[in-house]
Amino acid sequence: MYYGEDIVEEIRQRTDIVDLIGQYVHLKKKGSSYFGLCPFHGEKTPSFSVSPGKQIFYCFGCGKAGDSIRFLMEYENLSFVEAIEQLAERANVTLPEKSSGGNKGEEDLRYKLLEINKNAALFFVKQLRSPKGKLGLQYLGKRALSGESITHFGLGYAVQE
Repeated sequence: MYYGEDIVEEIRQRTDIVDLIGQYVHLKKKGSSYFGLCPFHGEKTPSFSVSPGKQIFYCFGCGKAGDSIRFLMEYENLSFVEAIEQLAERANVTLPEKSSGGNKGEEDLRYKLLEINKNAALFFVKQLRSPKGKLGLQYLGKRALSGESITHFGLGYAVQE
């Protein structure tokens, strides 16, 4: 089964990640994000963050990250297509009839590549906020970028070692 990027994007937009993850994890609002205990590893202090503005989750403890589709895939051990079908039903999105125009393997590969890019971006954002990212923050400060702008645009830092 293959679903085009347009239908996948519609499902993403119509799925509230806080509502979805809140069915599995007890979340508490802190600032603009929600935090809870990570469902992917054992912990006593909440390090699992959900950002409603970006519609993503990230665990500062184990590094798991992604969107609503990735969460459902990881938590329920589903394939990409199975997660899309469950989220479509949940969001009342009618899926098109089975299409032979695409290849499930190609769609899964495309999704995995997008996830790799998202995870890389999250890694560099985390690096900017780490002690090693101090130089990067100083540079951005000299460029008159506010913390709000840095967060809004998802700016990160590649540490030179």
